[in-house]
Amino acid sequence: MTMPIKYRYDPALHAVVTTVTGIADGSDAIANLEKVLNDDELPDGFIDIVDLSGADDISIEPSDAATIISMVSSLRTKKGLRGTVFFAPSDQAFAIAQMFKAGLGDSGITAKVLRDWDQLSDVVMERLRESP
Repeated sequence: MTMPIKYRYDPALHAVVTTVTGIADGSDAIANLEKVLNDDELPDGFIDIVDLSGADDISIEPSDAATIISMVSSLRTKKGLRGTVFFAPSDQAFAIAQMFKAGLGDSGITAKVLRDWDQLSDVVMERLRESP
């Protein structure tokens, strides 16, 4: 069975790029974040780019959302996460990304939500100039 959420490291962007495809839920996001947290090959100080453009449906329970936010906060502590950028072109993806942006902000993590992929390089460069 193909996982609806996968990540890869992009050295040119110094970013973990997470792609969401098809139908995904909170347990899929948690399983992916566990892999990222335990990936010893990832360098410190990366940016997290979450591409929601391929998602057909995303369902996140409030308890899963709290767990996800806590895990992303752990990425900051363990891996020096510099920030998260959501690419969310659909209305549903945008609403979910905005929810996570607010929750991450409460945890001290800077997050941006973009609808236009062309804005990504400017935001990534801005994050790379900031200290973690």
